[in-house]
Amino acid sequence: MAKHLTFTILFQGRNLNYGESVGTVGTLKKHYRDGRVHSYLSRQALRYSLIEILASWDKKWKTKVEGEGKTLQYSYSATIKDNPELDLFGYMKTKSSKDKKKEGEDSKEKTMLRPAPVRISDATSLEAWNSETAFNNNMGLMRRTGSDSLGLIPYQYESHMSWYTYTVTIDLENIGKNENSEEVVIDEKERFKRISTLLDGIKCLYRDIRGRREDLSPIFIIGGVTGTGNPIFYNLLKVDYKNNADTLNVETIKSRMNITAPPENKPIRDEIRVGFTSGIFGNEGDIKNLPNATTVEEFFNAIKQDISKVYGVA
Repeated sequence: MAKHLTFTILFQGRNLNYGESVGTVGTLKKHYRDGRVHSYLSRQALRYSLIEILASWDKKWKTKVEGEGKTLQYSYSATIKDNPELDLFGYMKTKSSKDKKKEGEDSKEKTMLRPAPVRISDATSLEAWNSETAFNNNMGLMRRTGSDSLGLIPYQYESHMSWYTYTVTIDLENIGKNENSEEVVIDEKERFKRISTLLDGIKCLYRDIRGRREDLSPIFIIGGVTGTGNPIFYNLLKVDYKNNADTLNVETIKSRMNITAPPENKPIRDEIRVGFTSGIFGNEGDIKNLPNATTVEEFFNAIKQDISKVYGVA
């Protein structure tokens, strides 16, 4: 039976992803929902920060790239056996070749495609952006010159501090599997190691942006290994401010745990785990009463145990 790991993360961050600048104003990536503006951190930016961390631990997590015509892509000869990034996040690679039998014939393009077993959503803010902006200038540098002949260079950027949530879904069966031949090209221990390392990266995730280092590690996380590839808790986490404290909506979570999944078609509550950081939420007692509620560290350790059973490794 196919097995999937899905989990949804809640973290706090500020000014995580900028789009195009307008004049001297740096603009956040934003979208609109229910008549309000929300900032977001794109899945591409999340993946970039994640790969940077994983590559700092082991350089093989950065696949070699090359130019093909006007396109920059992963090396055409790179394989999933030797490159965990390609194995987990997929690729599309093309290579042009000419038919020598017919002189002057147009180039034929060969395409190699691998759907990503690991899918990451955008990280969306739960709190609306209220047009906050920050003003800055180069006063410090100007004063070092002892002259104001060059003048100040003022600039602004949009600012937003908020809770953010995103979801990761992993097709455990297709890790290390060649899409064309269905052959598993790495052993079970390596399959487990790649997912385990990925989870370590997510647990310790941070993002370097505009001279700051933002902590993206989970404050709350919920998920588990199930028989469905549905991102069960996607867009489900909500945080309200009540009684001078942030409060997590646990009723919605408990209701979602009653959903059934094949092949047993039993409620998923026994397969789902919860991890949270103590001292953050005003309704911590309610969170502790959720099924399999532990610390974030214990959550990841338990999930790794569940995955080791899928792959049959100690």
